[in-house]
Parts: sequence; structure tokens; C-alpha cells
Amino acid sequence: MICMQCDTMVKSVWWDLTDYRALHVLAGVLLRLDVPQRLVRVRDIAVLIDGRVFMDTEKSKDGPVVFTLGEKKVIEGMEASVLGMRVGETKTAQLCPEEAFGDIRADLILHIPTENIPASVLKQVHTGKLLKLTEQAQGEVLAKTERGVTVDLNHPLAGETVVFELNIVSIMPAR
Repeated sequence: MICMQCDTMVKSVWWDLTDYRALHVLAGVLLRLDVPQRLVRVRDIAVLIDGRVFMDTEKSKDGPVVFTLGEKKVIEGMEASVLGMRVGETKTAQLCPEEAFGDIRADLILHIPTENIPASVLKQVHTGKLLKLTEQAQGEVLAKTERGVTVDLNHPLAGETVVFELNIVSIMPAR
């Protein structure tokens, strides 16, 4: 069958009737992401530009990264990099900070006055350690003085260029 929108030979075509865009599945190839419909399993090795490996799913007990395209559960650049790949294909993708973990944002470096920190917590705060502020927010303690604590809430890899070696393990319909 030939897709009338892009003249591509397709195995099957689904139409999104709300805006008439097609999502193609061609023998396991992801051609476009118009509708988030694919659950992807990816083996990857992630390396910083200086050569430090920070993730290797081959050595991880959790195995491949699993995510549904379009749900924004993985970094933007990784999701964009798998588009167009086939099962079994390997690709190397270099992501700038904006595509990976973001730039370092000065507004995420906070000074918390000592009087706003419970004494029991303050005793355990040390430079270089993580300080949990809420269920979702924690940051690295940059400095501790009598007047307060300076905490960096940026992602630990913010500002870093990341190189991913991606290997598609499977592509399946999302449930």
C-alpha cells in the first residue's frame, strides 16, 4: 500500500481522524511521530564528552530503557534520536545540553537562610552532599555557612554534552 500523504510504501497506515495525519509502521521502522503510539525498548550507553560513562544498560540490572514515544519520559534528544530507527539498528547521537539535561540555570541555585532549615537537618548538611527539599526536589549543597546553605537544583548533568550509543531492542504498540 502507498501512503497518499508522502508516497511511502507502508505495511499499514492508521489515520488520526482529528487532523488527518498518518502514522506509518514499515517493517518496524518509525517514520514520523504524529501520534504517540509506540513503546520502545532501547539499549544504550551514555557518555559525557570527556569520556565518563554515566549509563550503560548492558551492565544495568534494570536492562534496556523502555518508554512510550511522545510521553516525554526520557530526554528530548534521546526520543528524537530513535525516530526512524529499525529494530536491531544502532546509532550514535551527540546531544548538546539543550537536547539532553538542559543548560545550567542560575535561577535554580538557591540560598536558603539557616532559620528556614530545621536544626536536625542542618546538622546533616555538608558541601557536596544532596539535600532533599521536597518529594520531587533535591539539590547538591554548594556551600554551608552560619547564614545559610546554597543549593544547586540543576540536574547533575546540566550543561553537559552527552553522546548516546542507541540500539533498538523492540518497537511495539503502546497499551
